[in-house]
Amino acid sequence: METRREYNRIPLALPAVALIAGIVLFRLVPAPLPFAVALAVAMTAAAAAAAFRKTPRWSLPAILTSVFLGLGGLAAYMQTPADASRFADAERLEGTVGQCVMTASGYRLTVDVDKAIFPDGTASDVGNLRMMLLTDAETAGAGHTVRFPARFTDAADLPVFDADRYAKTLLTKGIRYSCRADADEVEALGPARGPTAAAARMRERVESLILASGLRPAAKAFATAIITADRSLITDDTVSRFSQAGIAHILALSGLHIGIITAIVAALLVPLNLLLHFKVRYFLIIAALWTFTLFTGFSGPTTRACVMATVFFTEMILERPHSSFNALCAAILIIAVANPAAVFDPGFQLSIACVGSILLLARRLNPVRQREHPVLHSAAGIVVASLIASIGSWIITGYYFRNLPLANLPANIIAIPLTAPFLGLSILHVILLAFGMEWNALGFILDNAYELLEKLAGTMASGTPFSPPGDAAILWTLAIIFLGMAIHWDRRGWMKYLPAVATAFTAAAIAFIAPEPREEGLIISRSNGTLQIAYRLPDEEGNIPFGRGITSFAQIGDRRCAIIQKPLSRLDDNQRTLLASSDVIILAGSFSGDTDSLLAALPRPDVSSTPLIITGPYLRRHVRAALLSDLSARRIPHDTLDPGTHIRLTNRP
Repeated sequence: METRREYNRIPLALPAVALIAGIVLFRLVPAPLPFAVALAVAMTAAAAAAAFRKTPRWSLPAILTSVFLGLGGLAAYMQTPADASRFADAERLEGTVGQCVMTASGYRLTVDVDKAIFPDGTASDVGNLRMMLLTDAETAGAGHTVRFPARFTDAADLPVFDADRYAKTLLTKGIRYSCRADADEVEALGPARGPTAAAARMRERVESLILASGLRPAAKAFATAIITADRSLITDDTVSRFSQAGIAHILALSGLHIGIITAIVAALLVPLNLLLHFKVRYFLIIAALWTFTLFTGFSGPTTRACVMATVFFTEMILERPHSSFNALCAAILIIAVANPAAVFDPGFQLSIACVGSILLLARRLNPVRQREHPVLHSAAGIVVASLIASIGSWIITGYYFRNLPLANLPANIIAIPLTAPFLGLSILHVILLAFGMEWNALGFILDNAYELLEKLAGTMASGTPFSPPGDAAILWTLAIIFLGMAIHWDRRGWMKYLPAVATAFTAAAIAFIAPEPREEGLIISRSNGTLQIAYRLPDEEGNIPFGRGITSFAQIGDRRCAIIQKPLSRLDDNQRTLLASSDVIILAGSFSGDTDSLLAALPRPDVSSTPLIITGPYLRRHVRAALLSDLSARRIPHDTLDPGTHIRLTNRP
């Protein structure tokens, strides 16, 4: 009976759903007027209801829906990233670095732009403009102010596969544009002010301590990820293995890690109960959690878990009954109002899906009664919660990660207990490093603990390619909600499960019958002085660095690609055979020769069947100029890769 009452006391559920609906509708109708009208009508109706006092039962839900629907749309409008056309005449931009990540081709900085500087020296304030700055050398770390050229490249024009989808992912982080600049074009202006900038500098300090320690590189990357929320050091192979094993969530800060930290802080503060009132400990726990959330940069899952913990401890302080589902709705409201774009973030959606599924279903589906076997009930709860979280999010996981893990339940049962001591010992390790101490025994434990996690991921990695469309993920989420409502509904009979079963069946059918296609093909780009070729096959992904003097051949989709970086006279017979059957020929590096010698190596019946020839920026100037002139005169299909550009040879979905 108490459980049913708990789930009926969720007054924040309707506002949370309406707020999210307003944010989603703004994406479809990006105009503030309809939402302002909805808010004005709702406020007028609320005033009329208060004046007449007698109103229908449906009036309060209708008013709440209209109010939060309008608030959601207006919040999304107010935090829409700024349009680059407003700063078309600007010469330079100035802002604070939130994150600095080293990549294979340079550094990627996330900059919150504060000021636009014009050629005449005047400056204007900028709001809601976060950019990705790509440069070939580290000029400033996180928490510092930088000044860079006012160049705007739409995120959808970046040389990556599924560029439109990647741009949408960046937009959830508030990034709409990128800028590529040489190191001498970026000016570091020193540390920025404010708690967020100070937290960013602290994160870099912690990262440097971990990187300077004696841990293995893989253990360093994992410790950095679960303490600072920076996953840039984790390799793609590691992410792939953990994802296929269904334990990729332990690589990023989430509710699991916040729960572990809450338990650690609560245990450390137990002695205060002897000196102060027990509620003081709750206040200190809340303060510690928000300090840690600020330190990690207010990432979506961390903020969600922190808000839920805050609601829980606040209710403990006020000595009021606790509703976990109401706490989840409060977290949704706070996060969505503070950052409406977070609603479209994969981490936020997966976090809400997993936690919501557990709250709706886990208690009722636990086969062991708590009063009769409390220990066994807790053990069974871990298994049931892991299973429900996997079922509740499997289509969403497939949509974002294009993979369906098959052994996630046993992998999570082993990985989660290992993550808790690893996180606690990692924090202790960082504290000791800050005081100039490093225990080899502690490092040995951390290295072996992470090695055990790696072996677990490698053993359990049994994922299969799975790319459901977005509407299947939405339907599956609705199915879980309908199932939870049915389970907590007093009415008996199978009819109450019909909406959930029908919706789940439809979602699964769409997921398997109409999978979302992936962009495949070839992308050639020049990134910070490094020429790169990225290719994607139907069942394989990889990156081939364009090294000097390397000649290689690859079958990429339905195209045969040849990369020539040496004189044609030095090709052996096998390479000449492969070159003759190539559909795309890229000339770069140490290539030398003229059009006649190139065509002589291509036994084709006529010029119209000649492959596409691409000249790269590393060719000698006279060789490149002569080739381009001759290819154009003979009307031979060709393209050129100038510095700062890229060529996309793909079958777009």
